[in-house]
Amino acid sequence: MFTPPASPQPVKGALSSAQSMPPLPSPLADQKAFARSPSPLADSPIPSKGEEKRRIGRRFRYAVIFVPFFLVALTLSARVLTADHWSRDSSTLSTTSRIWGKVFSLEGPQEVHVFRRQSGGGSSASGAPTGPTPAPTVPESPPVLPTPFPQPFDGVWQQPTTPSCRNFFSRMANSQPFRACRPFSLLWGSSDTFLDAQTNLPLLNNLVWGTCNTNIALSDCIVNMDGYAADLRRECATELSSGDYTIEGALIALDAYAVMREAACLSDPTTNTYCLVNAARDGSSKNLDFYSLFSGIKLTKNTDPQCTPCLRSLMSVYSTALKTTPNAKEKLSGLFETYETAAERALAKCGLGFALTNIASPARSDRLGGVLWTRLGVMVLSMMVGSMLL
Repeated sequence: MFTPPASPQPVKGALSSAQSMPPLPSPLADQKAFARSPSPLADSPIPSKGEEKRRIGRRFRYAVIFVPFFLVALTLSARVLTADHWSRDSSTLSTTSRIWGKVFSLEGPQEVHVFRRQSGGGSSASGAPTGPTPAPTVPESPPVLPTPFPQPFDGVWQQPTTPSCRNFFSRMANSQPFRACRPFSLLWGSSDTFLDAQTNLPLLNNLVWGTCNTNIALSDCIVNMDGYAADLRRECATELSSGDYTIEGALIALDAYAVMREAACLSDPTTNTYCLVNAARDGSSKNLDFYSLFSGIKLTKNTDPQCTPCLRSLMSVYSTALKTTPNAKEKLSGLFETYETAAERALAKCGLGFALTNIASPARSDRLGGVLWTRLGVMVLSMMVGSMLL
């Protein structure tokens, strides 16, 4: 008969399954323990609905009191930023100031203001109104032009210092390709005859027609002016490196020939009149100042834009030129420096959509700072209101 072997003895130190497993906690015991533990909110009285409403009411009153003060401070700060941004456009200069192509001595600090002697109507130099004068319409047939036609540098101006630069200006001013193109950009700043014509609207009207209608094709004139600009950079390098205002102004005008010819030839379709002649009729401190932006002359604080179709068209010509001209920062350096602040001034007076912004970069940092400041203020305001209502 088979006898089974004896069971093995347990190893010393080993625990039984009952000994190795800790006892499971009892749910009932946990509930009793939790019931006995003190609650952190046990000693905090629960506010009644009336007290809660009064607490919210007090915080709402604080928000009503302090939020308006914060908004006023934010608005004033934004206006200060804007005013400071525009004030740099009409900064005061001393000793010598340029209305391009000519150098004027100023006795002590004086605000630089581009003043073109006006014709016919608008306001006089003293600011007294003289009554409106209708601008003549665009000639339907070729008008009688003065002979010779006004030319740049026809008055007293600062002569170049080096012989090579003097010879260049003499050759350019007397060359037929240059004279036949009747460059408005150069006439606008350096011709006394063209300046004096602004006292006579019919004469100015004919002169503008003459700059817009040349015997040489526009494309050929652009090539000619680009060639003269390249020669000026080479022959007048000394004057340019020394910061000669006259030579720099001539270079800027040569580079801006195409855009300023288009600007000068704009017309108001409702009246069939040249926009430039209308601006001259209205006088300085209005839209006339915008025609000097190409030369780097910024608007003054007294410039009051008139929200006309002509000004909208002029700003459109400028913005298109800055967007489409290769290397506009150098090619249209004067306009590149002045356009943004002028566009913002037009927008402030005439409303959104009147002119494009963010085309040139000099004003972007100031605008960006103002935007960030405003956004920061809105964020702080939201935090204040939120904390008061919680």
